[in-house]
Amino acid sequence: MNPALIADAYRAGMRSLAAGVCLITSRHGEERGGMIATAVTSVSAEPPTLLVCVNRNASMFDLLGASGHFCVNVLAAHTVPLVEVFSDASRRAERFAQGEWANLASGAPLCSDAVVAFDCRVAKVVDWHSHAIFLGEVLGVHHPQAEAPPLLGPALSSAAGLGAGLRLKGPSPGTAGQGALKPCAHPPQQFDNRTDPALASLLAAPFCGTL
Repeated sequence: MNPALIADAYRAGMRSLAAGVCLITSRHGEERGGMIATAVTSVSAEPPTLLVCVNRNASMFDLLGASGHFCVNVLAAHTVPLVEVFSDASRRAERFAQGEWANLASGAPLCSDAVVAFDCRVAKVVDWHSHAIFLGEVLGVHHPQAEAPPLLGPALSSAAGLGAGLRLKGPSPGTAGQGALKPCAHPPQQFDNRTDPALASLLAAPFCGTL
């Protein structure tokens, strides 16, 4: 099969894979940064390790390398406005002005609207074409919003579509299973975060932070 066709089929297929929407944050000196990602995966429990995939063109790429640490904030269902801010490069100055933040032992910013947050040390970086895989050894686990349902989205690879002026809406009680981003239906309430239909065609494979 033509490589371009395979790539298109891959992107389309990955839109069917639901994943938790995470906010990856880090700090180096006075510089703070964050990016939205769904390309976050558990690696091992002994030692506790997870991985985050980051596009080399992302503003976070150099910051992660310089700081040597990051926090994976697994976002709660009500955080769609925060996702919008961190997915729009033109609103970078607003990012940490919204919501409440705390500094972890590593220095990485903790989002108060996270269901759970993993404080990580960069243990290894694996290069793979346009991206790098940051393996993070987990130093601490925090539960700012332990009872809140998590925000779910398709495992799509670039947040560029979110930064192109598309607006995410919700959550709104009622039907589930519609829209590009939606919270998990647990606990029992069901939610639906509706979004611009163009979002599905602009996003492609696991959010790896390109902004």
